[in-house]
Amino acid sequence: MRSRLLKVAAFVLLLFPTLLSAQRGGFTVKVTLQDADTGVGVEFATVSLTAEGSDQAFKYALTNEAGFAEIKGVRPGKYFIKGELLGYRPYQDSINVTKNLDLGKNKMEVDVHLLEGATVTDVGNPIVIKKDTIEHNIGMMRVTDSETLEDILKRLPGIEVSSDGTITANGKEIKKITIDGKTFFLDDPQLASKNLPAKIIEKVKVVDRKSEQAEFTGIDDGEEETIIDLSVMKGMMNGWFGNIMAGGGSDLRGKDDDGIAIDNDFRFQGAALVARFDESDHIAFIGNANNTNNRGFNDLAGNMMAGMRGGGMRGGGGMRGGWGGRNGISTSYMAGLNGSKTFDDKSELTGNYMFNGNERVVREGTAKTTFKRDGTSLFAVDDGYNITNSYGHRVGARADWKISDQTSILFQPQFNFGNGNFEERSDFSTDNISASGEKSKVNDGYSLSTGENSNQSANGFLLFRQRLGRPGRTISLNVNYNFSNNQMDGINRSVTNSYNDNILADSIVVDQFYHQLSKSYGVGGRLSYTEPLGRNFYAEATYSYNYSNRNSYKTTYDDFETGAVLNHEYTNDITNESISQRAGVNVMKQEDKYNITVGATVQPSRTMNVTKVGGKVTPIDQKVLNWAPNARVDLNFSDYEMLRFRYWGQSREPSMSQLQSIPDNSNPQRVTLGNPYLDPSFAHRVSMMYRRTKMETFSSLMAHAVVFYNQRNIVNASWYDKKGVQYTIPMNNDKGTFSSTASLTYNSPIAKSKFSVSSSFNANYSTGVSFVGKDELLNIDNPESFLNVNNFEENTYQNLSLSENLRFVYRDEIVEVSLGGNVRYSQAWYTVASRNVNPTWTNNINANVIANIPNIINFATDCRYTFYYGFEEGYNEPTIVWNAELSRQILKNQVTISVKCYDILNQSRNTFRTTTDNYVQDTRNNTLGRYLIVSLTYRFGTFGDQRLGGRMGGGPGRGMGRGHGGGMRR
Repeated sequence: MRSRLLKVAAFVLLLFPTLLSAQRGGFTVKVTLQDADTGVGVEFATVSLTAEGSDQAFKYALTNEAGFAEIKGVRPGKYFIKGELLGYRPYQDSINVTKNLDLGKNKMEVDVHLLEGATVTDVGNPIVIKKDTIEHNIGMMRVTDSETLEDILKRLPGIEVSSDGTITANGKEIKKITIDGKTFFLDDPQLASKNLPAKIIEKVKVVDRKSEQAEFTGIDDGEEETIIDLSVMKGMMNGWFGNIMAGGGSDLRGKDDDGIAIDNDFRFQGAALVARFDESDHIAFIGNANNTNNRGFNDLAGNMMAGMRGGGMRGGGGMRGGWGGRNGISTSYMAGLNGSKTFDDKSELTGNYMFNGNERVVREGTAKTTFKRDGTSLFAVDDGYNITNSYGHRVGARADWKISDQTSILFQPQFNFGNGNFEERSDFSTDNISASGEKSKVNDGYSLSTGENSNQSANGFLLFRQRLGRPGRTISLNVNYNFSNNQMDGINRSVTNSYNDNILADSIVVDQFYHQLSKSYGVGGRLSYTEPLGRNFYAEATYSYNYSNRNSYKTTYDDFETGAVLNHEYTNDITNESISQRAGVNVMKQEDKYNITVGATVQPSRTMNVTKVGGKVTPIDQKVLNWAPNARVDLNFSDYEMLRFRYWGQSREPSMSQLQSIPDNSNPQRVTLGNPYLDPSFAHRVSMMYRRTKMETFSSLMAHAVVFYNQRNIVNASWYDKKGVQYTIPMNNDKGTFSSTASLTYNSPIAKSKFSVSSSFNANYSTGVSFVGKDELLNIDNPESFLNVNNFEENTYQNLSLSENLRFVYRDEIVEVSLGGNVRYSQAWYTVASRNVNPTWTNNINANVIANIPNIINFATDCRYTFYYGFEEGYNEPTIVWNAELSRQILKNQVTISVKCYDILNQSRNTFRTTTDNYVQDTRNNTLGRYLIVSLTYRFGTFGDQRLGGRMGGGPGRGMGRGHGGGMRR
């Protein structure tokens, strides 16, 4: 008996720590889920525990890349464990928890029936933040057959797509889109965003990708780029697939303000994607043609032509809003071929070719207030049009050769050539506004410019990387080059009438033609050596050298009735050579939970200019020495939470147009000059980024802040002559300028319902200096007068912009509904302004509905109400833009017929405000207006086999309201 009591006591003593542990924190249940066919771990499956007798799960976990998940803090008892992921049959089991349990490896079988008719969309975590990657689960979103990747990106929190197609993610511009890690059309993200059908995309990943060198060495050098990587639906990785769409329709514009019927134009759109993707290779053909403002590419030829037109054109301080991609009506067409081939996992070759054309017609009106040093201001009204045509060819390649585990070579060349033409007219009128508000006419008139352009450019780099025996000891050499040749022949005509006391005093007529040639070439190299120091410390030494040579030659003739005469004032020849060097040393500490880098760089630069104007030669030779520390700290609290800090400094060379001293009078009201005496500026940048995903609630939080401080920053100095003509010249500012931006993005399901909420807040603040000339001391014919800073008065300005975007989404088996709103507040302050500059508010309320009645019809509609406050008179009118689409899938879901009507109420308008160092400008321009289009979409190959119409719907028992569901099958 005594012996039995001793055994019981011993058992109790042994069991006591376990019972105490269970009372304090509970037990841990571990499980690993694997694909039954491949044995590969099933990632992002949702594992839940439900107590026996209950119908509500109380614990959740998400599997990692190996399919492993653990649930901690489980009290003793009987439970039902379940693992779920769309595309698999659920894993289910009953367990009795009396101690820590490891359920080992468990197989999940593919649910073939579900994949063929899947209608589940509201499942899984919409966003997962894991270290350097933000992953958006597109599988849980409803998409239509007509939507592209760009339409999806616009709906993702933290990602913005501007009206010209530029993509930014958390404030960083996206310059590259890859598909499953492979380069797609090199450096043109718009080719992917505007042409890839949304229905082929499973996931969108925003990745802060390390540099090619860091990927090779394993040592994070802080050089990274933000890209978007797409995961294609897995069923499409097994063969050819395609998507061909064609449609036609007409404008339905109605009548103008005077009751006169407006001519309606024919509208068309066509697109094609034929591709084959597999694990190692891919090939894709993309075609696109439309006159519905869907330019499916980055117009390099058009950009080069716009750059050739230089600082005196509308983008360089003229009366217009810049004729940017945000306005007008365009007709575009393109065709491109991209391919990638992997050889023995050691080498990869990628190539692409693209042809494109674009015509854009812009009709624009502006109201501009410019502040003068004497307390008065100029109010200018401008109406005009711009017609631009551009055509281009682009060829590129990328060869990555891993010679051995120790050596690799990467070569990426690219060639571009194209041509174009433009015609631009402006009718203007300017009034002087006294400090008391009285108006007096200063001038009026018109200007007309036309031109033809041809351009060629090439660039590329060669990267050699070598490991030197000891892990972490490497050497790499990056050699880059660039070349461009850009020429233009143009005509410049204008009539400017000047007034004194509202009486015509003078009239100036300009009739000129010109030839302009701009050439440049450059070569550079960067040598880097890394050395391990032990205990996860590394040292890095770098040296870079860059040389550039730029030449601009322009001849201008006055076209008189008696013949053409060379105009020496507007004829020049400028050569600019620059040499910039950068030498630095960094020390790095790398651990699983944190990385720290500190270092310093020295940056000597030399600029040599030779300017020839009117027979006078002006040589300038300037040398500048900068140095700056650099630092970065990465804190990885877990795979789903991280914090980053960065600081760096960099020298910036002035552009060729800023150095070109010849006046540009293509806009007779805004004459610009260059300054050959400019020094390089130096920019300091400090940034902070925080990201977190809370797996228990599937919520995510992203915060980002950047501060810039620019030394010797290049700013504008301007003055006016007695005829109201503004002259502008760039100057270095010794006081520096400051700017900052911050954003906060939050996304989360609402409890365990089918609702979710996302919020994005952005703030921008900047302060700087410009110079306003003392008009009586300045003379365009006396360069010494406007190169003397004492002839200008300092103008300090501040800009503040705040915006909030709030969005609620509901998803179920039939419908996805979103309701949101956006508020944007802008305010500017000027020390030279005699009156307050009104703040502006741009607000909108928007709603979107996508519904699917299986085997019957799909319906999509969106409506946006926009209202304004604080703009000039005539620019505050509210608008309601309502679009709708009906579609139906036929012929075994391989063909979709759709009818779309855009801007049903015919109220679309584009209005925006621009604030600079000395003026505020409100702009509005033409838009497409109301039109109707009918289209057919045909899918074939594995695209048609996927029956992707199912992504429009939901499935019972697998949404967020039922155990949070699961993600998409990987």
